[in-house]
Amino acid sequence: MTYSFHLGAFDDLTALEYLNLRDNAIATLPADIFSLNAALDRLYMNDNAIATLPSSIFSQNTVLTALWLTGNHFTSLPDGLLSHNTALVELYLRDNSMATINKKIFDSSNHPSNLERLWLKNNPLDCNTVCWVCYIIQRNKQTYSTNMTFEWKNCDLDYFNNAIVLKSLSLIAANSLSKIG
Repeated sequence: MTYSFHLGAFDDLTALEYLNLRDNAIATLPADIFSLNAALDRLYMNDNAIATLPSSIFSQNTVLTALWLTGNHFTSLPDGLLSHNTALVELYLRDNSMATINKKIFDSSNHPSNLERLWLKNNPLDCNTVCWVCYIIQRNKQTYSTNMTFEWKNCDLDYFNNAIVLKSLSLIAANSLSKIG
């Protein structure tokens, strides 16, 4: 059995800073579900049955610093999903079914300059289609093995100039990285 929240479910919680919706068998959420929760700082929606999100669902949550979407059914994320979330520090996408993660989830003028933790573990990722993740690794090469090299195919690296300095990146298990080494 899966569940959905109705529009307005959290409207009266305008000072809400922390929301944990973990393990609720949630399948769908309306686009404006968090629109009146502008103070929302940490949102946990892991271990549900969510396969897709409306691209504007987090547009009013500009102070959001942690977003957990692990253990759902995502195969991709919509363009612009995190374009208003420039304060985002932690993004957890592990244990989904994503082969690609398009950099267009952030809009080009609001790249995630504060992003420090990106967890992609247990996704069937193809490194050649996740150029921006590879670029993050390349920029932070000193944190990882110094003999790592990457093959770039059709990557727009100008997007990342002075953009991201990760402190933690998880690509452990079940990833299909095409060339590292």
